[in-house]
Amino acid sequence: MFVEDWKGYIKNKRDSYKKMKPISCPAFDNEKIYFNRYGFDHIVYKDGIPRPQGEVVKRFKLLEYVPNILGKVQTLSSGEKRTRGNSTAYFWAIQHKVGNLISVRFIIRRLNNGHLHFFSIMLELHRTSQRRFCEILAINYSVESNLLRFP
Repeated sequence: MFVEDWKGYIKNKRDSYKKMKPISCPAFDNEKIYFNRYGFDHIVYKDGIPRPQGEVVKRFKLLEYVPNILGKVQTLSSGEKRTRGNSTAYFWAIQHKVGNLISVRFIIRRLNNGHLHFFSIMLELHRTSQRRFCEILAINYSVESNLLRFP
């Protein structure tokens, strides 16, 4: 997908993202999950390098479903602790099955003793459903299917 005014697209998405309210999540004993710059930046960049436009568009489309799912999810898929210097980051994955062959995975993070915050979102597909999903995105959201390759 080629967005003609990419800077305008990102600005629009940033403005929308800033309006997202914290969500009480049952999987964390109703602790609130915040949407801050870390999550936004991780949608747009990976290790400081801009992600391909098609991948960014896909992640923003998935982001629309995050508030509803996080407000209802009861269990965590996994957790991990990473320490670098004096800083500790805790990561939790939440897997939400959308259909028989599709899941959405969210990553929630806490830095040191800070608030929980949304960190990442990704789509996980069974191999046989990848091509069909790309076709649907291409048709419905004007995304070129060759930009939506999955590993």
